[in-house]
Amino acid sequence: MELTSSTDNPTNEPWTRILANTSYGGRLVVKLPAGTLLFVHLKDKQLIRHKKRWSQVMYMYYLLGHRIMDSHLSVEDRQLQADNTYILAIDGDSKFEPEAVIKLLHLMNTKSDIGCACGRIHPIGEGVMVWYQKFEYAIAHWFQKAAEHVFGCVLCAPGCFSLFRASALMDDNIMHKYTKTAFEPRHFVQYDQGEDRWLSTLMLKQGYRIEYAAGADAETYAPEGFDEFFNQRRRWTPSSVANTLDLLADYKLACQNNSSISKLYIFYQMLVIGFSLLGPAIIFTMLVYAQVAAFGMDSLRVLVYNAVPVCIFIFSCFVFDSSVQLFFAKISSITYAFIMLAVLIATTQQVVLETIFSPTSMFVLAMVLIFLFASFIHPKEFSNILYGSIFFLMIPSTYVFLSLYSLINLNVINWGTREAVAKATGKAAASDKVGEKWVKRFGFDNEDSVIYRMLPCLRPPQPSSENVRALERKMERTERLLKTLQKDNDNTNAYDAVSMLNIIAEEERKLAGKKSEVIPFRTIDLSNKTNPSGLTMDTLTQTRRGLWMDCEYLQSCDRGKLKQSEERFWDQLIDKYLRPIESTPKEQSNIASGLAGLRNRIAFSIIILNGLLVLAIFLLQSHKDVLSIKYIPYEGFQWTKMNETTGQFGKTTEALKVDPLGMGIIFFLMGILIVQTLGMIIHRLNTLVESLHEVSEMEEVHFESSTIKSKSTVLNEARQMIDAKNYEQAHGADGYVRNGKMEQKCLNNVLYKLEREDDNKQIPRRSKRII
Repeated sequence: MELTSSTDNPTNEPWTRILANTSYGGRLVVKLPAGTLLFVHLKDKQLIRHKKRWSQVMYMYYLLGHRIMDSHLSVEDRQLQADNTYILAIDGDSKFEPEAVIKLLHLMNTKSDIGCACGRIHPIGEGVMVWYQKFEYAIAHWFQKAAEHVFGCVLCAPGCFSLFRASALMDDNIMHKYTKTAFEPRHFVQYDQGEDRWLSTLMLKQGYRIEYAAGADAETYAPEGFDEFFNQRRRWTPSSVANTLDLLADYKLACQNNSSISKLYIFYQMLVIGFSLLGPAIIFTMLVYAQVAAFGMDSLRVLVYNAVPVCIFIFSCFVFDSSVQLFFAKISSITYAFIMLAVLIATTQQVVLETIFSPTSMFVLAMVLIFLFASFIHPKEFSNILYGSIFFLMIPSTYVFLSLYSLINLNVINWGTREAVAKATGKAAASDKVGEKWVKRFGFDNEDSVIYRMLPCLRPPQPSSENVRALERKMERTERLLKTLQKDNDNTNAYDAVSMLNIIAEEERKLAGKKSEVIPFRTIDLSNKTNPSGLTMDTLTQTRRGLWMDCEYLQSCDRGKLKQSEERFWDQLIDKYLRPIESTPKEQSNIASGLAGLRNRIAFSIIILNGLLVLAIFLLQSHKDVLSIKYIPYEGFQWTKMNETTGQFGKTTEALKVDPLGMGIIFFLMGILIVQTLGMIIHRLNTLVESLHEVSEMEEVHFESSTIKSKSTVLNEARQMIDAKNYEQAHGADGYVRNGKMEQKCLNNVLYKLEREDDNKQIPRRSKRII
């Protein structure tokens, strides 16, 4: 409202602002100076579901179902409109330039099977955690997203900046399945924790591509605090793993429907998800043996020293509150940041002693060179390589403690954390009073106590006198209104109640010292008191729903009303998909128990697998003299080795001893890195070609007055664009055909299938359903 005030208007003309009461809450429509209409939908969580996924369902069904499906156009024209309608998904804290959206549109127009295009996300903010995320986002886009784009499809279109094709969202098993309510424990993790990732998975299974445009830059504010960062990744990690496993489980369907997904690409994703699950064990053993090399200690002792804090953290994640977990993770992260300096020294020492031809040295040097090469071919983002030092110091924190924190807190979801479930089941009351019991036990609650006077936190909060007076006025007015509503529910009483609402509003204006701008809660003719037949209890209910529009700062807005067809659409949509979910404490307790059981099964399985891997590597290293592979890079190879009897370093021609499991892990990680590097190079070349093509197109444009078309010519061409006959001539009578391995012709045509469904069922035209 402040941004659309008359003082900010460059034309010094009053802004057109209209308020409307809706089935989901309210709507504010603002006409901007250029004539663009800005729609602000105000949701009331008591009338409609309030989480992000349901907000997406709300606007997608409105834009795609009501605005396209229920239009007066023919099937062909609606199909054309759906193919050329795009939805830009962006977070409220993201920033972008118009050129970035144009690049996404250009990418979407190149191929008809692209269902979504996403851009390069740059985290912004201040602090060490933001520096870490700058490097993390950089390598994720440079390597992972580029490789997915080249060798298959991008698995996740981030909700902070992505462009969706309308016809893709309206296809089978996408929009309709996206409205599915979570009932099973795994559904809460997959559906509600990462709705963007789930929507991407549905699109991939249906046969649409998701591509990555490196030139479409957008900025988003990243978590600046340690706790905020850990909680964000706690939501992201389980959903990402769950959706990836879901795609791998249905790989046959994905490969059949999507021509861009091959079995080789599925195998690549299996390797990536395998590293994600076994990453804590790999990083943990790397830390152990780096400390052995740096401090010259016994490997068993170092293993125990490092296992104790990890086991304590695992125990705290199962037992204690999240604040305790995050505190322990913070302390451990700082401690291991110093240990990583020892890892750096030990790795450098190993490279010097064993030369660059040892497997470990080749892997480390190759990784450093690849990262430097990636920064050089991204010159605008070269500065992100400087934050690699922060990323290196935080490897134990993110790959060990963050992985365990996300895994063990799998059962913590947005709508019902452990604290919320405890309150629902009546268990939180006791825990909330624990502090009070200790305060009373030591007598700190006594007003004469010195500690009571010194520590204001022990005193109960005292409301301000202004808030008390405001609350008393509201309670008095509420009591007066309730007395009116308790009368007989006839028309006269409804009339009196509406009058009472306006009287209360008038009193509020007088108390505020403002002039009485009589804008009633609802435009109702109250002059005829003898025959108020138009007033019923339904009218009174609608009037009560419009109380929010009588706020003082909204008095400058006009009042509007939705069309009857749109009101009917919202009523039907809310009744079918968006009615608020009401659950009893027992139901919440059952869901919490199911999530805890899911967490226990998955967490214990992954922890045991990581523990077995750590034990296997430790045993192989302990028996390295027997269970090892002798490696000689070339004939006459020499390296430096310490003489255990003299304690001096000297040259030796002995073969290097490498345990087979460690060698396998090195090849495993190096294989993933090489594939991603090849994908990055190919993607950069494609980006370069596209940039040169855009430059050539710009040079061909001549901005001359003779090229400016008349208004009639533009309107004529616009009519031709939506002409059904021209559309059939250009695309065939079958309508939109999307290339893929599925049946061709019109089986992939969304609107044709919807029309046939209506004809077969012989039901009246729908106002909200799109699949």
